[in-house]
Amino acid sequence: MSRLPRIAQVMATPVGHILTVTQQGAELRAKCDVYTIAASADEGCWTELPHTHNFNGQLHPAPDLRACQDACWYNVSCDGVDWNPLLPVGQQCYLSGNWTTLRAVPQMNITLYILNRHNCSK
Repeated sequence: MSRLPRIAQVMATPVGHILTVTQQGAELRAKCDVYTIAASADEGCWTELPHTHNFNGQLHPAPDLRACQDACWYNVSCDGVDWNPLLPVGQQCYLSGNWTTLRAVPQMNITLYILNRHNCSK
């Protein structure tokens, strides 16, 4: 079984920095640095949104970011992960998918990684 690369081992390319979220008619704006995390052609590609998360993610007991991203890759319904390094080990990883209700909401200290399945193969 192939594993996704650690973030430190891949090239991060800046792609933008403004994120707008609308919630119940009130517009919220946050400035976020957005990066595309490029990996080799046979591994998943991720877009990183610092200080951003999705509501109603499914907790996964992954011990580190790599295991969290692997859990998402191997779940065909998963399209991203929230990673919160401030929580205890085993409570840092939340998987996103069609069950996620509100997406890309500004939240300090959480990083949303969006899986770009259409651009990458495993």
